[in-house]
Amino acid sequence: FLLKGSNGDGVWNDEIRKISIRIRPPWYKTRLAILLFFAAIAMLIAAYVRQRERQTKHDNEVLQQKIEEAQAELKGKARKLEEQQEEIRRRDEEEADIRFLTTGIARLSEIIARKRRNLEELCTSVISELVSYIDASAGGIFVMHDDDANQILLRAAGEFCYSSDKNINYTFAAGEGNIGTCFVEKQTMK
Repeated sequence: FLLKGSNGDGVWNDEIRKISIRIRPPWYKTRLAILLFFAAIAMLIAAYVRQRERQTKHDNEVLQQKIEEAQAELKGKARKLEEQQEEIRRRDEEEADIRFLTTGIARLSEIIARKRRNLEELCTSVISELVSYIDASAGGIFVMHDDDANQILLRAAGEFCYSSDKNINYTFAAGEGNIGTCFVEKQTMK
């Protein structure tokens, strides 16, 4: 600041006085304050980034837990669905077996009603229907003759696909051949 003054008579001083005045900036404009502001902003940004990372990590854990719960629930439902499908398949098989048996019994009942007066016709018709119905290649119905207690005989009363020759006599003693053995062991041929 330069100063030149005059007296009360209006005479001016030739010598200029110099006064140095130093005006300091407000505290918030100082270099230290600006440096602290930048540091504070950097710390806030770092804190915000860390908070977002923690929040993202927490959200991912919650999401992963929900995914695992949903997968477990889905597996449970899939397992339950498979059990239901197995139950339906089992019931369908049972119903098919029942229909097969019911239809077979109805067909055999019809044959019995028509042919009940003659045993050989009845046996031949029954075995023919049975062989056809179960897709077998041959079959026979044998009647046991036990007139002589020492010698039990099994005579073919009805047969299907054994031979076209009606003169062949299919008679077996108990224990003789496959048929006699089946009779004695009370087992079917395999």
